[in-house]
Amino acid sequence: MAAKKPKGGKASSLIPAKEVRAYVRAKAAIIAPADVEALVARRPEIRQRAAEAGEHPRLQRQVDLAISILGDHVSGESPQIPYFTISLLAVALFYFLDRADAIPDWIPRLGTSDDALVIELAFEMGAAGIHRYCDWKGLSTDGILPELRPAPRGRRK
Repeated sequence: MAAKKPKGGKASSLIPAKEVRAYVRAKAAIIAPADVEALVARRPEIRQRAAEAGEHPRLQRQVDLAISILGDHVSGESPQIPYFTISLLAVALFYFLDRADAIPDWIPRLGTSDDALVIELAFEMGAAGIHRYCDWKGLSTDGILPELRPAPRGRRK
């Protein structure tokens, strides 16, 4: 069942976010360290693809940060980042590299919208680990990642 297109008309709204989250979570559960290493070896290709996604500047910044996080993970420089975050980012980048995904990338102005959605949701789902990485590196998350909200406190009886 497809989601209704909102008044703003964003192409990424054609794909239900709930289904994308489920897809990303399922794929993240099967990402192995060797998959992450193979992805990091494709850094130049990933950067080139990001440069081609001119209509999505936030996506470009997120891809660059994801590559940095995965590269530092593979080199052993950031063992404090949860593997769940690493696997989420890896899934998002593998999806980004696939030009024949849900919305084929050759479609002008729409083709990378699904890629932007997958990366955005991976960043949202892995926000705690990404914030941890950015704090460690002294990087700003402004315009890249939602701010962490404190967990709601339950009432104690």
